[in-house]
Amino acid sequence: MFKQKGDGSIGLQLLNTLIKCTSCRYIVYVIWRVSKGIYIIFKAHGKYKLNLHNDVIILTVFGDWNLEGSIICIEDINKLIDTISGNRFAIVIDSSELTGLTKDSYVPWLKAINNWLQIGMYFTSRVDNPDSAEYKLFLSEFDDLLRSKTNFAYSSSIEDALSLIQNYSE
Repeated sequence: MFKQKGDGSIGLQLLNTLIKCTSCRYIVYVIWRVSKGIYIIFKAHGKYKLNLHNDVIILTVFGDWNLEGSIICIEDINKLIDTISGNRFAIVIDSSELTGLTKDSYVPWLKAINNWLQIGMYFTSRVDNPDSAEYKLFLSEFDDLLRSKTNFAYSSSIEDALSLIQNYSE
């Protein structure tokens, strides 16, 4: 149905067809071309709140996450990092309301974490129960990486995490 012309026009053909298709069950938001492949991104899943407290990014996540939701959230975190004066920042992640994360979501998060470590992330605190099934299934891998490369602590609340970071900074 769609022929590759070498100029990326297949993506436009596909996008135009999907826009015209009013009975499509899933809405395609973005199509982009990477090397020789066309990747389709579907509706983002995963809700989050981002706040900035001095040089501390506070990320609160809710629900089930997919690749697309992860990419959007990471982009927003990167924008927030760009507003921080100085070259050091910390992140508090409240994942106590996270209920799922697709396997393809791990790659952008791991890349983002490695990038943040290189550009000045000096402390991470997670608000969650490390004994919960959700934590063990979806988050322990991230925290293993963080523990091995930066200052890391579990916290019982966002306020507790901010206090830990404040004490560390002094």
